[in-house]
Amino acid sequence: MTLLPIADRELRVAARKRSTFWLRLVAALVALTLGSGFLVLSLLFGKGVVQLGGGLFSTLTWLSLAVALGAGLFFTSDSLSEEKREGTLGLLFLTDLRGYDVVLGKLLATSLRGGYALLAIFPVLAITFLLGGVTGGQFWRTVLAIVNALFFSLALGLFVSTFSRDSQRALAGTLGLLVVFLAAGPLADAGIAEARGRAFAPLWSLASPGFAFVEAGSSRGRFWSALGVNQLCAWLLLAWASWRAPRAWQDKPAQLSPQRLRWEHWWKYGG
Repeated sequence: MTLLPIADRELRVAARKRSTFWLRLVAALVALTLGSGFLVLSLLFGKGVVQLGGGLFSTLTWLSLAVALGAGLFFTSDSLSEEKREGTLGLLFLTDLRGYDVVLGKLLATSLRGGYALLAIFPVLAITFLLGGVTGGQFWRTVLAIVNALFFSLALGLFVSTFSRDSQRALAGTLGLLVVFLAAGPLADAGIAEARGRAFAPLWSLASPGFAFVEAGSSRGRFWSALGVNQLCAWLLLAWASWRAPRAWQDKPAQLSPQRLRWEHWWKYGG
């Protein structure tokens, strides 16, 4: 029997999509355009090569982080909920498939486009390491932080998708939870530090992929703790989604009152 048969099917479908090719091409073009723009500015204004490398590295890494965090919103938040709407999720579990087969298969397939986009940016990002202003440790830690953010976002989207049927609600739920993971921990630690009159000590911040990305540029040693907690949270979300998936196909759409239906229709389409 093929290991993760859903992954084999989904990867073949994803590889043939035009968006897989175009997303990779657009990501490479954006990175090349930014790199060329920084080089032209350095020649016009006489800025040093080291300053050029640091500025280009910051710009490309923050852009890559935004792409990685947005992958869960657009690639996985509606992956299982779409199967529920079409009535095909229950058919998958009539075979000998398990929840982890479906969840990991969807994860591998949806990570293809995001992974290709990051792979297209990383070679241009490596040029900043050669220009100077970026250490080897900072470069590799930042790359790990971006890949970690991609994996975390995809896992979060799959988790929300097992609880949703509507694509808009799945997208909104994924966005809400992503904002909570990104900002709630650092805000809580900052509030605790302010209330107790002491220096900032990360505790809840370790669960934030944004905090791991910021700490990748420092040598204080908190990056590895944040990376480990992020991975633990992501795998727990995947485990929960794997447990929930075989039971999710029986979910039925909520029966809304006529007044709420009219309100939602007005909100989406106007009067």
